[in-house]
Amino acid sequence: MLTHSKLKKITNNKKQAKTTELEEQIDTTKELLNGIEDQEERKAHLSHVYTLLAIRHISEPKTYMAAMKLPEASHWDAAARSEYKSLMDNKTWILTTLPNGRRALLCRWVFVVKCKGDGSIDRYKARLVIKGFLQKYGIDYGEIFSPVIHMEVRRPLLTIATLLDLEIHRMDV
Repeated sequence: MLTHSKLKKITNNKKQAKTTELEEQIDTTKELLNGIEDQEERKAHLSHVYTLLAIRHISEPKTYMAAMKLPEASHWDAAARSEYKSLMDNKTWILTTLPNGRRALLCRWVFVVKCKGDGSIDRYKARLVIKGFLQKYGIDYGEIFSPVIHMEVRRPLLTIATLLDLEIHRMDV
């Protein structure tokens, strides 16, 4: 019978084999690059190396406990502490007592590895996020606020941008 620990071991072995295979491909491609004199051909091969570096497996834990069990635990802990300090410095929340019959929203850590253009690790990033999907309409909140720019404001901005030959980008945040 396949137990959870056996399945986990098989998965880890497959990840390790995939990482080793990618590293071998990167080394082979780097050796090839040294023998190429044509700049365009060299750029094409270099692009291949960067792609391989970008897809190389980097473990991003799903929970704080999982992060603390990884070899990079000190990096994840520092990232989480930095995020917590930032939240406290910016006075993101106010501690208060809950009204009777109400419950506080839960939160969780989200961990991400940020990479440089060449695929090397830039930094370890941690974010503390609220599980907003647990809210119930009419109980935890009454309305949703979404700021929208009015046409009276949009037209003059578009006119100015056109007159100054500026580029306009639409964003959804």
